[in-house]
Amino acid sequence: MTLPNRRTGFSMLEVMAVLVVISSAALAASMLAPVNATRSLESASESRRLLAALHSARQTAVMGGMPVQVRFNQNASGITDYTVERDSGGGKFTPLLPTSSIANLPVRTSNANSILFQPTGAASTSLLVQFGNGKQTHQVTVVSGTGLARYTKK
Repeated sequence: MTLPNRRTGFSMLEVMAVLVVISSAALAASMLAPVNATRSLESASESRRLLAALHSARQTAVMGGMPVQVRFNQNASGITDYTVERDSGGGKFTPLLPTSSIANLPVRTSNANSILFQPTGAASTSLLVQFGNGKQTHQVTVVSGTGLARYTKK
């Protein structure tokens, strides 16, 4: 008695097709992962750098007994840079530090064009600045009454 010819396993063509699909998916994932990780690091870095500038502006206002503002420059794609300035009298402000550029990130928005810290430490307005990489958002907020700034990641 002879057994019928049964096919077991996969053909070489089927194995090669699966390998091509898996390789393509792995290549695409490896190319995208560093971009997202780099953008997340840039967003965190930018938000912490802004947080330090806001802390410094508030401290300068309190210690120097003069108003200090942080002014944001924006275009259609979001915040491009910011400048820390002191009140030099007569409604004029002079820069305390050079203008700080902001990395070109997908999300970089602010709810105000500037924030003014009084010698008491209070801020003229509440502030919310967001930096993002498309998946995560890094936020810097300032409370108007106290002028205290903080960083959060969402």
